[in-house]
Amino acid sequence: MNALSAAGDVPAELPLGHLDEACAVGLVTELPDVPGRYRFTHALIRDALYAGLSGTRKARLHLRVGEALEYFHGADPDLHLAELAHHFRQSRRPEARRRAASYAARAGERALAVYAYEEAIQQFRLALDDTADGDSRTHDDLLLSLADAQVRAGDFAAGRQTCHRAAALARERGRPIQLARAGVLLYDDPMEFGTFNPELVALLEQALNGLGDEEPALRAKVLARLAMALSWQPADDPDVLGALAGRCQVLARRAVALARGLGDPAVLAYALGADNHVHSGPEDAERRLEVADEILRLAGPPGDRTWELQARRWRVITYAELGRFTEFDTEVDAYAATAEELRMPDYLAWVPLWRGMRAVMAGDVEQAERLAAQARACVPDPPAPAVIQGYGAALWTLHREQGRLGMLEPTLSGFVRRFPALPGWRAALALTLAAAGRVDEARRQLDRLAWAGFRDVPRDRGWLITMTRLAEACALLPEADHAGRLYELLLPFERRCAVAFGVATTGPVAFHLGRLAEVLGREPEAHRHYALAVEISRRIGASSWLAQARHRLASPPAPVVADV
Repeated sequence: MNALSAAGDVPAELPLGHLDEACAVGLVTELPDVPGRYRFTHALIRDALYAGLSGTRKARLHLRVGEALEYFHGADPDLHLAELAHHFRQSRRPEARRRAASYAARAGERALAVYAYEEAIQQFRLALDDTADGDSRTHDDLLLSLADAQVRAGDFAAGRQTCHRAAALARERGRPIQLARAGVLLYDDPMEFGTFNPELVALLEQALNGLGDEEPALRAKVLARLAMALSWQPADDPDVLGALAGRCQVLARRAVALARGLGDPAVLAYALGADNHVHSGPEDAERRLEVADEILRLAGPPGDRTWELQARRWRVITYAELGRFTEFDTEVDAYAATAEELRMPDYLAWVPLWRGMRAVMAGDVEQAERLAAQARACVPDPPAPAVIQGYGAALWTLHREQGRLGMLEPTLSGFVRRFPALPGWRAALALTLAAAGRVDEARRQLDRLAWAGFRDVPRDRGWLITMTRLAEACALLPEADHAGRLYELLLPFERRCAVAFGVATTGPVAFHLGRLAEVLGREPEAHRHYALAVEISRRIGASSWLAQARHRLASPPAPVVADV
């Protein structure tokens, strides 16, 4: 009521009398639980009255209402930001439009803070319209805020497009800070995998050079982002691959060191996420858990809750690889609770994928199928590359369990072309072809990965499952030429489970060592490995894996092919 009387520049009693008359004839009604607040009984009444005002009158009234709201709520405007922006925008005055832009931007930030992503997108777009002819720096910052909201809402295509617009403007206007922010935001997820973007690398390197020693927090993020982006650069030469991995680790180490000196939890969490990304090989599992624990501590209030999800996702993935499935299940539940709270589709999609893998382990393929469909329904089109591959990996695991791998051959061939930095897809294709009896084609795929003794297979979080897929293909062919080398590579991890991203799995590594030992004619070793696979499968309650290991343990030894 105070705002209404102030907007009309009349005593409070006057609008109150008019409102009583309007209530009496049914035009408006007082809100029963909020004395002093009124609404029209029907939107048509409101629209008809509003349409009857001249344009000049509307603009003047909007300005007066905005100024009245600003007067009464200026000290604490959070609940009225969008309303303030609306009235100043409709006043159509240039100076008021600038105020509208400021309030809309604040409304967007507040919406992001309470996970109302669609509202945030709407407010940032309105703010952009309000600054179209104004401050270019504010306009460019708003573009990045809009991209952030789009990414959080799961609309990666729109977010990516907005980021590219922001980056192009930053280059054109010579603004390295905005350029760096755009580069960091592009695919801003340390769990991304398989997509190398040379344009992004060039953008980040340009931003890094432009920043110099300014903005150390942003510089730490750019270093971390560059480490992640470079990690997916394809390299057929093992020496080049090793040098590239070394450079990525140096960049991540520099990012972490810089972030630790700043005392900013969000920046340190970001840098540590990149450090885990570039140290994701099987030999780094315990280290990754320690880093994930630190990220989780940093993600507490007042940290960013998305970093809690990142930390828990690293823990889920690593617990699966270590065969610690009791902790895996607990962590999935904790992750699911936070993901539901944040309502971010690309995060939510992983929960049914992880639970689907557990259903496969238990032999419940119908439940696994339902969960895979649920995961796909979580995300809008087009899904992010990580979700596409997570869903594909879940289907591959399910079809392998059902003995229907041949159905996925076209999909796998497409993944091999689309994600050349991920040899796991070529290994899956080799196994699929071997299972279908297409021996020559399977051997060609196998040879593509074996030419340098498998040294060109990156030692990342997909390495174990890649090697076990190849081991299984060797056993099916059978192919002794490569079996000995695969056996040597996998032996240090015989107590592990071959699981990638907590989604794709081929079971205990010991089981595949047993298959390789059979191919090599080493019966005692094969028996020992199968017995260990039985022990591991029983301990973690994986009935499907247990049945397969027991079957191999009870089967007569396979004919000896060769001993290499």
